[in-house]
Amino acid sequence: MSPEELVIFVSAVSIAIAKDKSNEELDVLSSVFSQIGDSLGTFLAQRERIEAANKNDNDDNDCTDNKVE
Repeated sequence: MSPEELVIFVSAVSIAIAKDKSNEELDVLSSVFSQIGDSLGTFLAQRERIEAANKNDNDDNDCTDNKVE
C-alpha cells in the first residue's frame, strides 16, 4: 500500500467510525486512539533500544548471554 493509499484508507476508516457517533463518543474515541498511538511509539522506541544494545553486544564479540530487557 502506498503512503497515499494509506492516508485515504485511514481517512475512510475514521469517517466510518465517526458516523452516527455523538461528540462525546468521538472525544473519547479520539483520546483512545491517541493513547494507542503513543503506546505503540513507546513500544517501538523500547524495542529499538533493546535491539541496538543487543547488536552492540554482538559487535563487541561479547560471548556472554547478557541481553537488555
